[in-house]
Amino acid sequence: MTKLPGTNVLVLDLPNRPKPTKKRGPNTRTGCKECKRRHIKCDEGKPACRRCVIAGLTCDISFTQVPTRNRALRPREGSQMSSASSTTTNESAEISDYRILTKPNHILSIFGNQQQWNFFSAFVFTSQQTGTVPINTLAALTPQIAHGDTVIREICVAIGAAAGAFTDPNSDASADEKLSRTSLVHYNRAVSTITEAKTTSDTLLTVAVASILFVTYDMLRGDTSSAFVHFNHGRRVADSYFDRRCKERGVALDSLPMSTLEAALYEMVQRLTTYPWALELGFTSSRADHKAHMYCERSDHRYRLEDLPAWFRDLPHALTWWDVVQHYLYHHDLAKYQGHQTPDKRTPWEQSFDILQQWHNGFLPLLQCARQNKTQDLYTYMSTCILEALYLEALTNLHLKFRPDSNVFPDNRSVYLEIVRAAREMQQNWNQARGIAVLDNAVARPLIFVMFKCRDASIRQEIQEMLMRFDPSSQLALPLLVMMNREEGKELPPKLRNVERALGWHLTACGCNSGASSP
Repeated sequence: MTKLPGTNVLVLDLPNRPKPTKKRGPNTRTGCKECKRRHIKCDEGKPACRRCVIAGLTCDISFTQVPTRNRALRPREGSQMSSASSTTTNESAEISDYRILTKPNHILSIFGNQQQWNFFSAFVFTSQQTGTVPINTLAALTPQIAHGDTVIREICVAIGAAAGAFTDPNSDASADEKLSRTSLVHYNRAVSTITEAKTTSDTLLTVAVASILFVTYDMLRGDTSSAFVHFNHGRRVADSYFDRRCKERGVALDSLPMSTLEAALYEMVQRLTTYPWALELGFTSSRADHKAHMYCERSDHRYRLEDLPAWFRDLPHALTWWDVVQHYLYHHDLAKYQGHQTPDKRTPWEQSFDILQQWHNGFLPLLQCARQNKTQDLYTYMSTCILEALYLEALTNLHLKFRPDSNVFPDNRSVYLEIVRAAREMQQNWNQARGIAVLDNAVARPLIFVMFKCRDASIRQEIQEMLMRFDPSSQLALPLLVMMNREEGKELPPKLRNVERALGWHLTACGCNSGASSP
């Protein structure tokens, strides 16, 4: 121990004292960007490192780290390649990361990769309910259900991949084959999950909804036989589910309280049982061909004709009762559903006409309101006009069924013109900022409905001129024009045939049909 001169400080002299060293962890090129920016050690915890959690920062450790330098591609010093391509090596060694980092969320946790999200987005696009045609409530609910149900999500992804494989006219054979295999992978995953699940009320509901989605998948692929099998299976599963729910609650089906999903499923099964499935739309002005007719197998129903309201609160309410009226008209003996009244002396024609007219009387206030507010709400106006056109078509079918010799039939041409001109106004107001979904879903689908129902040459010519003015980004305009201009007797290409079948299925699922096709 020594004393420094002129001070009162003593210094401890340890000549053999080891030099202090700082403890270091293993070098790493990984870690989150926040820890690198703050020059601190990252523990690489997931989904967020501990230091970022403590500091309240957004951690990006959940994303795959991309190396900034590729050592495996660096040539050794002194090699012949080193001097000849030093510039190229220096440029390629640095790998730029152009990804946009996103805060971890629920979406990123349920989709395995970007491709699955893209296919799911394609499904959401094609099933979007804009309101210009009657809304398919089950289709509107499906994307929400898919976020919490693996089976439904896998089928949605499979449908999105199948849409690219079987309906995209611009893709090549190799891309189609790859997409087809991918869709089958997700399809099989959904089937395996359903097979392994235990039979409970929740699984029965999931299987019933999945069966409807399987029908959509089969329609895209052109496998109508499998579509009918899937629907019949789903119908039986739905019946078992509702029977079980009735026993649990100790009530009849017409008194069973239903959730939004349960009511949507029940109404969809009833709708697909009521209406013939439109597999051909007759875009060449020939008569459409209905190749699938279902039959009702239930003896009891949720809705009864004697409960038909005197007025409807909105369009979905009117559509629900439209399905009910159509179902009874074409699947049941009306004489059995007259309540406690005295025996009805009316003829079948009079009974059918009175029921149809009762529905229309309740619908008229909605139609008048939609026409008065046309400029403020074109969407509701077009959907209301479609229901009016369906009513006139059903009335025509009743005449053909009971009074085939009649020379007076309802004229629905004016309603079709209303729909076309409203679509033209919507098209003229469209711009790129509104997105392609508005053009293909909101504008094109009402036109497809008119082409499906109307054979008037002047109206179809007006539609064709509108389609020719569609923006080039439209995915429906060109296929529709090709189908409309196909020569009589000439077969459609397979992909356009799939497009036509898919559009027919969409219209049927939305309820854009009548219970009996014209002879």
